[in-house]
Amino acid sequence: MLDALMHRRRLPTREVLLPPLGVTARQSTDVLAVEDPDLRDALRYIREHADEGIDVRAVLNAVPMARRTLERRCREVTGRTPAGEIRRRKLEKVRRLLTMTDIPIPEISAMSGFNYVEHMIPAFKRAYGCTPSAYRQRTGRDAPA
Repeated sequence: MLDALMHRRRLPTREVLLPPLGVTARQSTDVLAVEDPDLRDALRYIREHADEGIDVRAVLNAVPMARRTLERRCREVTGRTPAGEIRRRKLEKVRRLLTMTDIPIPEISAMSGFNYVEHMIPAFKRAYGCTPSAYRQRTGRDAPA
């Protein structure tokens, strides 16, 4: 359509609708408004370091608080445990990379903080209902034009 406009050709009168590929949350908008400063710091640490393969101990080292307190507060605010929030962040990065790049899946797994691609694939399937390869085919770089 743009080519037709640039060459002063007439455009078809029918409406052309393109389905969205999805919504991408930017880091500036992907933040919970959390009043509890310790929990806010813990969630920020998770957001910034999940792809480094951190675990809950690393969060507790960065934001000193009792593990049970962190677990309880995190579940109250997010509906997930700290480990669940770390996993969610890692899987979101996998999903984003599958959609926006053609990086091989084992490399995406490592870049997202998974030690083994064999652990990432079933976790991704549980979260999104399909394998990373199928997801990429449906929504990513391999999707038909």
